[in-house]
Amino acid sequence: MPDCPRLQSLLPLPLPANPMERTVLVMLRRMAIHGLRDARASQLALTTFGARFDQVLALSRCLLHETATASKSTIRIATCCTPRMTRDEALMMDVILHGDKEALSAVTDNDMPARAYSAALCLHNALEDISPKVAR
Repeated sequence: MPDCPRLQSLLPLPLPANPMERTVLVMLRRMAIHGLRDARASQLALTTFGARFDQVLALSRCLLHETATASKSTIRIATCCTPRMTRDEALMMDVILHGDKEALSAVTDNDMPARAYSAALCLHNALEDISPKVAR
């Protein structure tokens, strides 16, 4: 990436190293940008998670909807092919992968995003059931 301070401030973090975690990020990006019923996000879920794809897809949709509803500020999402993450995306991944409630509060600028947090925990559990290496 070129040495550009503005670009570094917008995309400060690398993508997750784990391929399944990257897939979850791309699914979230696609649904956030192209709508919750994005066909490519569905295809990614199907090819990555197999028979359990519908559970991961439904919980991802729920998480995005509840997070957007609870948010008091704009959540910054990069385009699908961007090779780095925004701060908000990294916080969302922390919520999904580690159940970090403070990260969700930071991304939504809301101290009580209970429904979004519940959706994040359900998605975390679903990912952990599918592959314990993904959600630790």
